[in-house]
Amino acid sequence: MRFPIGIVIIAVFGILAILAPFAEGGTLREDYRDFVVRRQDLEKERSRYQARINTLKSEQRKLTLDLYKCVVKSGRAEWAQKLDDAQARSDRLEEMRKNLNALRIELGEIRETLENERAAIERRHKRKGPGTEYEKEFRDYMRKLEEQYFQSISVKLFAGYEEYISVISSHTSALMKDIEACSAL
Repeated sequence: MRFPIGIVIIAVFGILAILAPFAEGGTLREDYRDFVVRRQDLEKERSRYQARINTLKSEQRKLTLDLYKCVVKSGRAEWAQKLDDAQARSDRLEEMRKNLNALRIELGEIRETLENERAAIERRHKRKGPGTEYEKEFRDYMRKLEEQYFQSISVKLFAGYEEYISVISSHTSALMKDIEACSAL
């Protein structure tokens, strides 16, 4: 008995539509291993940002001290405004640093909550094979980790680091110009 091609196509697409929710990138173990690698990559990138920021902060502190010494040495009152401007930029950077730290703490709490959820899933299920409730819940945990943690790190935290680096770089450039002008007196 031959089936019309249209019915065969509809049946194939129907079967694919039914199986689509179960189609993942690989086994749960493979997908989770990829997730762990991705999390480690995000953490390495965060560490690189932090190292860069620490270097820039150290340079900023040195330049601020150099500007202060130069202004005091010159004894010129009009340079007091340069110090006030430098302090205002420094205050802005401190506020940005506090906001980034608060975001980092918030993300740490999100990760801890999700890790507790993962541990509860592990404890709750004895059967952990493909197609089980365990796999469904674990993939849901991975989705939440992606949406609530990975995306926030990539979008919010790294963007905050980029802005901070931009502002501190601008600040150190202004300090260098002021030091050069003060030294020329």
